[in-house]
Amino acid sequence: MLPEWMHTTLQPIVPALITVLVFILLFSGYRRLTKTHSAWAKSNQVGIQIGWIILSFAMLVILILSLPISETNKGQLLSLIGIVLSAGLALSSTTIIGNALSGAMLKDLKPGDFIKSGEIQGRVSERGLLHLEIQTEDKNLTVLPNLYLATRPYSIIHSKGTIISCDLSLGYDVDRVKIENTLLEAAEKTGLESAFVLITALGDFSIAYRVSGVLTEIKQRMSATTELHKAVLDSLHDKGIEIVSPNYMNTRSLSANVQTLPGPRFAKEQETALMDIESIVFDKAEHAENLDSLKQKLAKAREGISKLSELSKSADEQNQQSYQQRIDNLVRIKERLKLEIAKQEQQN
Repeated sequence: MLPEWMHTTLQPIVPALITVLVFILLFSGYRRLTKTHSAWAKSNQVGIQIGWIILSFAMLVILILSLPISETNKGQLLSLIGIVLSAGLALSSTTIIGNALSGAMLKDLKPGDFIKSGEIQGRVSERGLLHLEIQTEDKNLTVLPNLYLATRPYSIIHSKGTIISCDLSLGYDVDRVKIENTLLEAAEKTGLESAFVLITALGDFSIAYRVSGVLTEIKQRMSATTELHKAVLDSLHDKGIEIVSPNYMNTRSLSANVQTLPGPRFAKEQETALMDIESIVFDKAEHAENLDSLKQKLAKAREGISKLSELSKSADEQNQQSYQQRIDNLVRIKERLKLEIAKQEQQN
């Protein structure tokens, strides 16, 4: 038995203590849930952060209602919280609320997408409630407020292909048709589809050409661009077409019959093999995209198991066996996906 004075002191605050205990358990359970399903959590950061805000606000309100104070004081505290929240939202409406609403506008962006806005371009590596993280072509991580992208034009590289180009200027003394054919051959060597050549400018000393083509494997955009430049360089040199700056062409002696071309290559095997640039530059974005893809496959497997189980209940015995075999296959696929997700998380 507790002493009378202790019983009198503790009894009024028991509801508040119970409230705090309940919310501690809720916070712990919510945190454990997000850690257990970390693959899902990484692709649903916005929803998780909103969940933390709702839990915190609910705990504050219920805690005030459970305090051993008069109803008048409770009302005053709730009014004070309302005023503080209103003032905070009013002062930060152009940032916090704007970024949160902009995040909803950017819901189509997902990890791994190629995005370009102004001078910033790269792949999406993470989405948050208020910001978007982009891994740029120098491997660095750039954090952009959602409001930045919502108020500026941005482009997403089409998943079915993109156009890559190579710009160069050549002299007026070289036949245009010969140059166009050489550039098209270079684009074909690179594996580009629907290649074409444009004349973009007629300068005082040279003609500006652009060779372009459709790259279907957009993840290899940087590597393919490098290969296109190499192919253009080699093809022009093989055809005896020199590439020099207009100033050089303009200032050298007209009587000098000297071309600026490299000597013949006697050993092509000495050429350095091209590294997998994208796996080095966009490692985090690639990892995030793989996890997101595995998560989607896992969700489809679970959905298939659920649908087949429902169909199996109303089927005859022969069809039940067929459904069960398909369910077993999906279960094995589901387990493999879970193991792969766990492996990917450990690598991260």
